[in-house]
Amino acid sequence: KDIAKDLSYIFSLFSLHNAIPVGCLYFNANKFNINLPSTSRPYVFNMLERIEEASTELLKTGGTPLVDAIKKVQALLTSRSFVFIISDFNVAGYQKDLSALAFKHDGY
Repeated sequence: KDIAKDLSYIFSLFSLHNAIPVGCLYFNANKFNINLPSTSRPYVFNMLERIEEASTELLKTGGTPLVDAIKKVQALLTSRSFVFIISDFNVAGYQKDLSALAFKHDGY
């Protein structure tokens, strides 16, 4: 959890510093939350706070629907984007969808 949170902060601050819009989709077994890209510092810091709250909730709910999240990202992103997926990848069957996402976008 701490590593994922730290990576989220690092990527977001790097993007803000370089005036690159930052957005995210974070999810757990029950819901998806979307923050549209923005270069506003208060918006991004608020987004990071919500990610931290969601990660605490995630520990209570168990696993995540990674395949559904990847498909939702594919549907939402209309232009080539830089995509970071922070996950433990402790699910099966995500490889095909992840490959399709990486084909269209820069993914890490």
